[in-house]
Amino acid sequence: AERPTSIGYVDYKKDAVNVAPRGEILSTGMVTIGDYGNGKLYLCIETYAHENADRISQTLYLEQWDESRNDWVYVEDWEFSTTKEENDGELYDYIVELEVDGCEVGESYRARGSHLVRVGSKTESFSSMTDGVTLTD
Repeated sequence: AERPTSIGYVDYKKDAVNVAPRGEILSTGMVTIGDYGNGKLYLCIETYAHENADRISQTLYLEQWDESRNDWVYVEDWEFSTTKEENDGELYDYIVELEVDGCEVGESYRARGSHLVRVGSKTESFSSMTDGVTLTD
């Protein structure tokens, strides 16, 4: 598979001061967006845990820039979750990649991520976001 031509992501660690100075169980959450050309997008969401997690859940949101509103608007979202049991008893990371067809060339899109890690009764969450990418043909 070809690599996307441009990738933007926001790293959890850069935002750690505003969110959780030290995530006890959630290490990093990030989203990636790339332009495959001809209205096809590459999206990736990743969540990493410091400890062996019982469950990692993540939601990936796709948004499009709306010139008339001067704001980002919701396009679609995808929810994913996995458990320690589904991963042979070891769950430290969860990565999902998607290809999305039918996007508009010339328009700008961005991805947002919502990340959740659960260990026993402890849960930590984090939000991530990419810069916008303008699609080419």
